[in-house]
Amino acid sequence: MVLHRVTSPPVPCIRPAEDTPPFNYDVLWTTFQENYPFFKLHGTDWRAVDTKFRPLVHPDTSPDELFTIFQQMLEPLRDSHVVLDVFPPGAPRGKDWLKTPLKEVWLHKPDPERFEDADFDRANKIIEFRYLKEKAQIFCGGQIRFGLMQNGQIAYLGVLSFHQYTSGDDLPAGLQCIRGAGDAIFAKTEDIRGLIIDVRSNGGGEDAFVLELASRLTGRRYLAFGKQAQVFSETKVGFTARESIFVEPSSRPKYLGKVVLLTGRHSASAAETFTMALMGRRPEICRVGESTQGVFSDVLDRRLPNGWRLVLPNEIYVTAEGNSFDVTGVPPDIASAGFSRKDFESERDPTLERALSLFDPN
Repeated sequence: MVLHRVTSPPVPCIRPAEDTPPFNYDVLWTTFQENYPFFKLHGTDWRAVDTKFRPLVHPDTSPDELFTIFQQMLEPLRDSHVVLDVFPPGAPRGKDWLKTPLKEVWLHKPDPERFEDADFDRANKIIEFRYLKEKAQIFCGGQIRFGLMQNGQIAYLGVLSFHQYTSGDDLPAGLQCIRGAGDAIFAKTEDIRGLIIDVRSNGGGEDAFVLELASRLTGRRYLAFGKQAQVFSETKVGFTARESIFVEPSSRPKYLGKVVLLTGRHSASAAETFTMALMGRRPEICRVGESTQGVFSDVLDRRLPNGWRLVLPNEIYVTAEGNSFDVTGVPPDIASAGFSRKDFESERDPTLERALSLFDPN
């Protein structure tokens, strides 16, 4: 969004906010009405939600009751980019719904086995000990893993997230970290004949890191994606002009050969913008696995009058043709079921094996 400075605040911004349950309700409902682009995709009639829940809110509604009402309003969206958090700490009740974005209630594509962090750790250990020639090299606080497979002919790059690269999760420091990782990794890909990138357990992070990694895989500039924010008026709902985001080829070490990308139902947010950012890459990248989660947007971070934190997505990400993958997710070119605990017992990764077969010269 482009902001224009005004000489003085609008009158409503000068008045003290009315900290009453009905006004807090009104701020939450209106914020979603004006900014949330995905009601139709979720099959949600937001005005019908208002008709159902507004009568339940009164001046004497308790904080616990109000939180429960908000939770019941927002849960059906099943959107891991929606956050309602009681603030400050110690206020009655509350939880940060984004803290565990893979919790089943918030998944557009629920995980039948409810994979937790420990399960992803086990999957990564199977990959390392069964498929890599030697122990994986670890970068960026353990969020990036690299190793060689098949007599050093195929490389594996596991990107567990696009954030938490440094202790303070600082953007400039994180960029420096992923650039250093890229220098070390892509200095070793000159003689390989294939690269597998794995974002199946990647829950998101920063688009800046997405674009940095994508820049190591191309020798030409191309469109990564376009972004448009929802704008609302009394007469219509529309979007801002499209902001085009490009992948710029890096001048640092890179890899321009054959790439296969592993995606899954837990690939969310920046893992999905990364998937989109590779769609314009040439030669084309083959996607193997499951459709991604379907939650792309950056988020608006707001405070309700009572101090509670409210976060919601307000953008759509689109391809050059104007296509969006929100809610549905980016589909694979070759479908392959995600990790299961049955695979843990056999210590196999069928999706990775399917990707490896694509490099078989026979």
